[in-house]
Amino acid sequence: METVRVDLGDRSYDIQIGSRVLAELPRLMRGLKLGEDVFVLTSPTIRRHCGQALERVLAGASFHLKVVETPDGEESKSLATYERVAVELMAFDRKRQITVLALGGGVVGDLGGFVAATYKRGLGVDYVQVPTTLLAHVDSSVGGKVAINLRGVKNMLGAFYQPRLVFIELDFLKTLPLRELKSGLAEVIKYGVIFDRDFFEYVAANYERILRLEPDCLSHIVKKSCEFKAATVAADERDTRGQRALLNYGHTVGHAIEAATSESIYTHGEAVALGMICAARLGAELGACGPEVEQRIRSLLAAIGYETAIRGCTV
Repeated sequence: METVRVDLGDRSYDIQIGSRVLAELPRLMRGLKLGEDVFVLTSPTIRRHCGQALERVLAGASFHLKVVETPDGEESKSLATYERVAVELMAFDRKRQITVLALGGGVVGDLGGFVAATYKRGLGVDYVQVPTTLLAHVDSSVGGKVAINLRGVKNMLGAFYQPRLVFIELDFLKTLPLRELKSGLAEVIKYGVIFDRDFFEYVAANYERILRLEPDCLSHIVKKSCEFKAATVAADERDTRGQRALLNYGHTVGHAIEAATSESIYTHGEAVALGMICAARLGAELGACGPEVEQRIRSLLAAIGYETAIRGCTV
């Protein structure tokens, strides 16, 4: 396994990355002395594809499990779902240390983290992220931002609550459709744009191998992306110093596209891809970069198969 450290003093934690490493999870959890009453939050689809293997591994290591499913999709980040999950957690609570384990993508991770942060004020509640999408591997599982939506407005109720462990089983990506892999790859490309031209060129040269889930390429891009995210979070954990704002590259327009359409039209990554093109063009118009930056980003995104113009208008 590869390890990336998120250095936050007494809130530091490791991101463990590997293929066919699920059997290592109980050992890692016990090494951290996490609660052995494990409350697994997931969705029906993720449980069917990934959850049964995880349940076997943890139950086989004598962890006490409770599995709660929430609906697939953004609607699960609601007050109603939060209350239902919290009530389930309260019924499971044996007045011992509890581990809330989020198995899924960004929605499950956000909801699970917010439950962990707020249940009994987070006291006696450990939080573990086991992300199952490429987008969650390289972005949402790292950094401690957890939230739910309020009256349709995204992430209005939230907290900063760092996990004790992020465990990335790369084999889970085999369950994803190609569109979801590409959605996550947009965030990987973002790191290359804002932090490391060589990494950008690596993705440009190897995106076909990445989308075929070739282990060496996949492990490399996930580890490097986590390193970029971990360093940024360590420098600006609570988004107060400006460094973490860099991670929002492409997201201003991207979020507007998401709000104006729906996930069936544009996934998060597809919207961010369009947002990166818009941001690069704006940067050129403001004199912050040359027009070749937009052209290089647009060229790579088009080669991978992203839309490079917002439907109904010209980017």
